Amino acid sequence: MNETTGYLAMVEEREELLDTLNSKNDTLRIVYRINTASEDISEEKLTSICEQLIAKEAEVDYKAITFFFWEEGMAVGEEAALASLTYAPGGIWENAMDAVGETEPMKLVVDFNRYAE
Repeated sequence: MNETTGYLAMVEEREELLDTLNSKNDTLRIVYRINTASEDISEEKLTSICEQLIAKEAEVDYKAITFFFWEEGMAVGEEAALASLTYAPGGIWENAMDAVGETEPMKLVVDFNRYAE
């Protein structure tokens, strides 16, 4: 996909996951894998990148989006991501599959992977 954002970041991959087995309706969840050239991977910058990409998905009927971030030079998808952000009902990926997801407001939650540092 290789799409840039306002910050020095490159979308390396966008994947759609369709679950038809565990939900009463087909549930579309989206995963982004993003390489960031910035050494300053702050919550504010990551949130801004995610908000831009969420806005681009406005026409898609998804239930959750997760964004994984790697630093420049890291093997995207092969090494542990430095951070992940999940935009889902209540900020919980699994809620997209449950009835809870129908009533919980969408929330963006940040999780820094301390093991990747």
